[in-house]
Amino acid sequence: ADLNGDKIKEIIVGWTVYQNEYAKTMNVYMLSKVKSIYVFEKVYNSTYYDFRTLDIDCDNKDDILKIDYSPNVSAMGYAASFIAYSDDVIQDISSIDLDLSFSSITSITSDLIKKENRRRIYFDGPKHESGLITDCIFYNTTKNCFEKEKTSYQPLSMLSTRISNIISKDVNNDGIIEIPKDREITLGKTVTKDGTRNCYSTEWIQIADGKVSTISYEFFNSVYGYSYKIDKDIFSKITIDNDQINGKLTFYQVIYSGAGAVRGDPLFSIIATESPDDFEDLDFRYKLLFERSNYSYFYRIYERGEDFGITKTSIRKNMAFN
Repeated sequence: ADLNGDKIKEIIVGWTVYQNEYAKTMNVYMLSKVKSIYVFEKVYNSTYYDFRTLDIDCDNKDDILKIDYSPNVSAMGYAASFIAYSDDVIQDISSIDLDLSFSSITSITSDLIKKENRRRIYFDGPKHESGLITDCIFYNTTKNCFEKEKTSYQPLSMLSTRISNIISKDVNNDGIIEIPKDREITLGKTVTKDGTRNCYSTEWIQIADGKVSTISYEFFNSVYGYSYKIDKDIFSKITIDNDQINGKLTFYQVIYSGAGAVRGDPLFSIIATESPDDFEDLDFRYKLLFERSNYSYFYRIYERGEDFGITKTSIRKNMAFN
């Protein structure tokens, strides 16, 4: 990475001592000229848990984002540090403790808020108890320190607590990271060999000015290797039966009345099968949708689904494979 902006890259080496994740050392080497000979000089040394290179303070120079165990908490915790070239040396500029619920950090992503010239950094990882959470920080160039990204009504770690292992990412290609959270599907159910349970989707949320907005929903059928995107405008109008035993996913209309929500007519179904020849003999009403290495996927659009505008093209567009 070019840490000092001179168009000559520095080398950052992370050493693992005796294959012990608790004994990692980062060394930064800078190229310098001594008596007409170019040599590498070690200019920075530190322990670390993980690190990335990115332009944290938006000055068009590479910086180091270092994750290490926090010295400020009694239990195991993590801190993020901003390491940059300043005053002719590479040094620690700012540090901030990450959420204490993390048992480890598994993913680091970032986005750039262009109108504010501000980069946000997202951390995903498992909680000590169960599931995943997300924490988010940014570097305040006015105060010269890291700060936490906040929401107006709930801490981000509580808002993003989820059972699934899905990590934050840019789902709509607008350059802004979306954070996943669990959302129960009204009247939805998942059928497994162990019984029937409630059905959940992933709600992709985005933060702007402390406010949280929903971008879209996505149902992950992890058993059969695909997900299905659900537009936020129709999420409250549908429900799902997820039959994991037979590989059948069926969308139904939801109708609201004075008595509450009730299940309406089926809209469409998707079936995953390892034996497509046998399946075609059983039900001619299903048509081939995709063929993959492990499964073949068939679909059926019901009469009510046609009224909803469901087509083979729209189903294919909303499906993604893991």
